Amino acid sequence: MRRALAWVTPAVVVVELSLVAGGVLSPARAVLLFVLAEAAIAVVGLTVIVAAVHHYRSAASTGTGSRWEAAQSALRSVLPRRAAQAIGIEARAWWALARWLRHRRPGRGEFSYGHDLRPLLAMVIGLLVLEGIVIELVVAAVFGHGWWLWVLAAVHLYALCWILGIRASLSTLPHEVNARFIVLRDSIFAEYWLPLDQVSRARIATTHNTGRSGLIIDTHTSVGRLCHGEGTVSIEFNDPVPMAGAYTRRLAISVDKRADFVATVQAFQTNTGG
Repeated sequence: MRRALAWVTPAVVVVELSLVAGGVLSPARAVLLFVLAEAAIAVVGLTVIVAAVHHYRSAASTGTGSRWEAAQSALRSVLPRRAAQAIGIEARAWWALARWLRHRRPGRGEFSYGHDLRPLLAMVIGLLVLEGIVIELVVAAVFGHGWWLWVLAAVHLYALCWILGIRASLSTLPHEVNARFIVLRDSIFAEYWLPLDQVSRARIATTHNTGRSGLIIDTHTSVGRLCHGEGTVSIEFNDPVPMAGAYTRRLAISVDKRADFVATVQAFQTNTGG
């Protein structure tokens, strides 16, 4: 129903224009019907917005996730899952970049990650800038100056901001450890709240990451990794914990200050009697 709302207005306009052209409706009556239809759509839309806000507040009040997760949950209640996910990722990219420009650094109980990935991202950023300049020059030489140069510049600038947002997120959207949860973040793409009372041990351990960065879980062994570059810490759980539709009993992660991360987990476990 919610997906159909976006098509109602143009459908009403097309139908009414056809009826007016065919002499079935007068223009005045067609306008009246259009206003009534739009009023009904507005009421339904307002109901959807109220439901989304209620869903957000309910999710935020549980204390088992961040406001980002609550907002994404609210979006999923009114939008297709993939659309809600895309909006959440986009928002996190710009949020991470804004915090990075303000020189926001990890605070107490927060840990940056992806140190091994940063040289690669720096190279990608440099190549993207160089590619943008070269393409602009080639297009200008072949087709001359015009609006298309501004379009190309906007596309390259957007792509550059996106990559910078990913780079920024490695420190401005850090892992966190508190008395209840270990919060692990996959750059701008996702975050995972793991109960501290389910952690049996956290230790320094090197895991060579082959393949892509991000969360990967072997469903046969329930061993996973959330690595951005080389894994530096291993977390073991009392029982398999859910992550992105799968379960893991041991997870390798990337943390820049691995000794501090392990010490913080152990300190909270000691304070809470874990």
